[in-house]
Amino acid sequence: MQRRGLVAGPDFEYFHRRYFTPNEVAEHNQPENLWVSYLGCVYDLTPLAEEYKGNLLLKPILEVAGQDISHWFDPKTRDVSSVGIWGWWTLHWRMGIGKDSRE
Repeated sequence: MQRRGLVAGPDFEYFHRRYFTPNEVAEHNQPENLWVSYLGCVYDLTPLAEEYKGNLLLKPILEVAGQDISHWFDPKTRDVSSVGIWGWWTLHWRMGIGKDSRE
């Protein structure tokens, strides 16, 4: 008989929650092994780095490989904050990195 309000969960016999220290995350700081943490979770962005290898838009992520990027996000909405990644792009644009090469 199925009980109302209950859903199937993980098989706890095989389920082990994994925690990572900042030092463990910091070891994964190369494009071929790229992790970041934000808002309390760790993400393996290696497939993203491989798919967009050489793309300029990947540069901010490569620069923070192995680090916490929580400051890029609004903790309430979990969306990118206006000062997060866009602040990085604004700074680099002003330094001349993002200017059109035809100028």
